[in-house]
Parts: sequence; structure tokens; C-alpha cells
Amino acid sequence: MPVADARHRISRRDLALFPSLRKAAGAMSMASEFAITRICASAVEVEAATIPAKNRPSNATEIHAVLEFLPYLWYPAPPMRDVARVAGDKRVERFSPVRELLDAGILTIAGSDWPVTPSVSPWIGIETLVMRQAPGGAGPVASLVEWISVAQAIDLFMHQAAVALGVAGKRGSIELGKQADLIIIDRDSFTIAVGDIHNVRVLRTIIDDKEVYQAAR
Repeated sequence: MPVADARHRISRRDLALFPSLRKAAGAMSMASEFAITRICASAVEVEAATIPAKNRPSNATEIHAVLEFLPYLWYPAPPMRDVARVAGDKRVERFSPVRELLDAGILTIAGSDWPVTPSVSPWIGIETLVMRQAPGGAGPVASLVEWISVAQAIDLFMHQAAVALGVAGKRGSIELGKQADLIIIDRDSFTIAVGDIHNVRVLRTIIDDKEVYQAAR
């Protein structure tokens, strides 16, 4: 199917979901609508890219595809045994090859699959992308060769996500001229132990230069 046709079909399907999204998501409805509209208007997105074929990086570049990973699936533990039963041990060696795709220059982002998963917190995803384990470094490791740095993991949730949504010129990083969307957290995610990142707590949230959230003391 031509990419343009696929995008058109996805757009029609997702746009039809807006009323139910608004009803189900409540206060999150505007964010849901914004995200879906942007995704439909941007590049092709491959969701839950758990074990992409080895020739996919070049193909992804050609069609300007975005590959999304779900590190939250490793919580409470990586589903390696279940995946191996279906895909085989050899394929499982490339389980969620985030590093491989980043090294190939593929636009890569992370998702939560919430509410199927226990939490929507990005800090769980950031930590597990680095440690390739459940939060706190517990349980089995999922293809350790594909680990990435904390900076790279944060970039997946910030700048790369903004690029995928087509809003990198306004959001995704703190720079002069961009919208003042930022959070203030209770610890430095770059200096604490990686296994503690999932405990990071947001103290304040600022959007368009206005405080929209402040944690209870």
C-alpha cells in the first residue's frame, strides 16, 4: 500500500476516535487530539517495533518512518520467555534494538502503551531503556547490547518525540525562541544512580510560561 494511502486511512480511523477519546481521557483530551492529529499529519509511525527485520533501518529512512518502542513492557519484567516461544531465541537477541536504530540514524521514540501498562510515567521508560531491566534493576536483562545512555533515553521522550510530532521548532528542548514548556524535578536524573530514575518526582510543570501543576508538599 502506498505510504500516502496508508496515512490517509490511519488519519480517518484515528480522527473518528476523537469523541470517545475526549470522553475517556477527560482533561487529557486536548493532548490526545493534538498528538493524534500531529502523528497522522507526519511520517509513518511503526508502533511497538519489538523485533524489526535487519533490513528495516534502510527502509525506514526511505519512507521517513518513525519507530516506537515500549520499554514499559519490561515492567514488572522483560517478557523474554514469552517472546522467545513465539519468535525463537535467535530473534530475541535483537529484542527492542534501540541502540541499533539510533546508530543507524532512524528517528526513534518511546511510548507507554498506557493504560494497558501500570504507569504512564516517562521516568520508568527512561530508566529501563538504559538498564534493559525492570525498574530498580530487578529481574532478567533484555538484550543488554542494546542499552543506551540516560541522555539518549531522555532525548527519545523530548526532542525526538517533538520531531516525530512535527513540532520540534517550538517544543522538545529548552532553547531561545521555543515555547516555555518545562518541568522542575526533585533530583538530577543525570547524576543519580540509574536504578533510581524511576523514582524521580515532578515538582512543577510550566506550559507556555504558565505554571499548570505544583506537587503537594
